[in-house]
Amino acid sequence: MKRLTLWRRSVQHRRSHRCVKLYKHTVKLVSALFLPLLLAIFTVIVAFEQRKENQQQRFEDRELARTHREQELNISILAREADKLAARLQRENDREIAESQGNMSRQLEDYRYEQERIKYLDSLLANYLDDIGQLLKENNGSLTSSFLAAALGRAKTMHILRMGIGSIRSSQIIHFLYDAGQLTVNQNPLDLSNAPLDGIYLTGSSMNSLSLVRTRLINASFIGLDVSNGNFVGAYLKNANFSGANCTNVDFQQANLFQSDFSSAILTNAKFDHNDLAYSTLANTSLINVKFHSANLSYTTLASSDCTNATFEQTILIKSDFSYATLTQTQFRQVNLLGATFSFAKSEDFHGWGCLFNSSQLERSNFTQTDLYSLTFINCNITKSIFYQSQVKFISILYSDATNIDFTSATLFKGQFNVSIFKYASFVNADIRGTVFNYVDLTNANLSGAQCSNNVCLWNESVFLENATLPNGSLGRFKNLIEKSPVQCNLSVEEHGWHIIGKHTIVTKPNWNGSDQCVFTLSPDSTDGKMNLFVNLSRFTDFIDTGRSFAHIKIQQGKQVITNIRSDQSSHGGWTWSHHQTNPNFKCVTAGLHPNTRSLTIDVRFRASVFGREELYFYDVVSIMGLWLDHLEDANYQILEHAC
Repeated sequence: MKRLTLWRRSVQHRRSHRCVKLYKHTVKLVSALFLPLLLAIFTVIVAFEQRKENQQQRFEDRELARTHREQELNISILAREADKLAARLQRENDREIAESQGNMSRQLEDYRYEQERIKYLDSLLANYLDDIGQLLKENNGSLTSSFLAAALGRAKTMHILRMGIGSIRSSQIIHFLYDAGQLTVNQNPLDLSNAPLDGIYLTGSSMNSLSLVRTRLINASFIGLDVSNGNFVGAYLKNANFSGANCTNVDFQQANLFQSDFSSAILTNAKFDHNDLAYSTLANTSLINVKFHSANLSYTTLASSDCTNATFEQTILIKSDFSYATLTQTQFRQVNLLGATFSFAKSEDFHGWGCLFNSSQLERSNFTQTDLYSLTFINCNITKSIFYQSQVKFISILYSDATNIDFTSATLFKGQFNVSIFKYASFVNADIRGTVFNYVDLTNANLSGAQCSNNVCLWNESVFLENATLPNGSLGRFKNLIEKSPVQCNLSVEEHGWHIIGKHTIVTKPNWNGSDQCVFTLSPDSTDGKMNLFVNLSRFTDFIDTGRSFAHIKIQQGKQVITNIRSDQSSHGGWTWSHHQTNPNFKCVTAGLHPNTRSLTIDVRFRASVFGREELYFYDVVSIMGLWLDHLEDANYQILEHAC
C-alpha cells in the first residue's frame, strides 16, 4: 500500500515535471517565433500602407490632371465666348452706327423734305392769297359779286384746303377771307360747303357774324372767340370747342355738334334745330331764349346753366344733367327726359308760369332739393321720379302719370293735382298745405306725416284713396258710387235711389238666413219685378275723358236674378260677368269706359220660379252692390282682370 502510494506520487511528480518542461519548451518556442511573426506582420502592414499611399497619390495626381484639363477647357471656352461677345458687340456697334447714320440721313432728308413742303405750302398759300386778292380787286372787293368770281373763289379755296395744308394755314385762310368781308353773314358770303377745316384754331377777340355754313370743322377750336350772329348751319362740328365763346344769335340749325364743348359760353338767342349734341358739355352756359327743336342732347351736361326762357321741343334729353341750372320760364315740350337730373335746380319768382313740362317723358328723373317756382307738368310721364326735400311753389300736375313718384319731405305749396295717377306715390312728411287734389288716383299712396291746411287735406270725392296711408295713419278706401250700399232695411227701394218698374213689386227685407244683412227681393204677392239705378258720372268727366278709365262692378245676388249694365256710350271690351272663386253668389264685371261716357245704368230683374218663401229669399235676392272707377297706366284694356 505504501509502495502504491509512493508510485502514485512518483507518477504525479513525473507528470508535473513533464508539464513544466513542456511549458518551458513551449514558451521558448513561442518566444523564438514571436519576433519573426511581429516582423512579418509589421512588414505586411507597412506594405499595405505603402500601397494605399501610392494609390492615393495616383488618384490625387489623376484628379489634379483632370482639374487642370477642365480649367484649361473652361479658359478656352471663356476665351471663345469673349471673342464671340466682342465680335457681336462690334457688329451691333457697327450696325447702330450705320443705323444712326441712316437715321440721321433720313431725318435730314425728312427735314429737307418738310422744309421743302413748308416752302411749297407757303408758296401755295401766298399764291392763293395773291390770286384771291387779285379777284377781290377785279370784283370791287366781293368774290360773290358775279357768278364767275364766286365759282373761281370757291374753286381756289376748296383746292388749297384739300391739299392738306394743315390747320394753321387753314385758319389763316379763314381769317383772311373773314377780314376781307367774304365770310360775313347777310353780305352774300362765299360758299365753303364741305370745306375740310378740321382742327382749325380761330383766335382773336371777335369774328362777329362769321359764316361757315356746311363746313367740316372736326376738333375745331373757337375758345373765347366772339362769333355772335354767326351762321354754322349744317356744319360738322364734332368735338368742336366753343368754351367761353360768345355765340349770341348764332344759327346752329342742322349742325352736328356731337361731344362739343360749350362750357361757360354765351348762347343767348342761339338756334338749334335737328342737331346732334349728345355727350356735349353746356355747363355754366347762358342759354337764355335758346330754342332746341328736334335735337339730341342725350347724356349732355347742362349743370349750372341759365335756361331762362329757353325752349326744348321734340328733343331727346335722356340722362341729361340740369343740376344747379336756372329754369325760370323754361319750357320742355314733347321731350324725352328719361333719367334726367334736376338736382338743386332753381327758378326765380315770376308772375306767371315758371318751368313747364308738356307731353314729356320724365320717368326716373331726379328733382332732389330743387327750389322751383310755378312748376307745371301737363300730360307727362313722371313715374318713379324723385322730389326729395324739394321746395316747389305752385306746382301743377295735370293729366299725368306720377306712379311711384317720391315727394318725401318736399314742400308743395298751393299745388294743383288734377286728373292724374299717383299710385304708390310717397308724400311722407311732405308739406301739402293749400294743395288741391282733383280727379286723381292715390291708390296705395303713402301720405303719412303729410301736413295739410288746418289738418284738412283738400281732396274731393273724385279722389281714389284705396289702401292709401292717410296723414292720420288710417287707410283710405275706394268710394262706392252706389251711395246706399249695402241695403238698409229701414229704407225703401226708392230711398236707395232705385227706380221700380211696376209699383210694390220689390221690397227690402232682412235676409232669410237670419243675419243682419238686408236684401232687395220680390214682394210676397209678386213673381216678377224689375228695377234700375242711374249712376251719373258727369263729375268724373276729366278723369274719364283720358280714355284710360274703367268701371268695376260687384254684386251679390241669387241664382234667379238677372243683372245687366248699360252705358250711354259703348264700352271698351264689353261687359262680361265673372263669378267669385269661392262664393258663386258674387259676380263681378270690369270694362273700359268710352272717353265720352257720362252715365251707367244697372238693370236688375227678379223672377220667382220656385215655391217656398225661404227658397225665394235664397234665389231671388240682391244684397251687396258696389260700383267703382279706376284708371289704367296705359290704354290696354286687355290687361283688365275679370276675376272677383
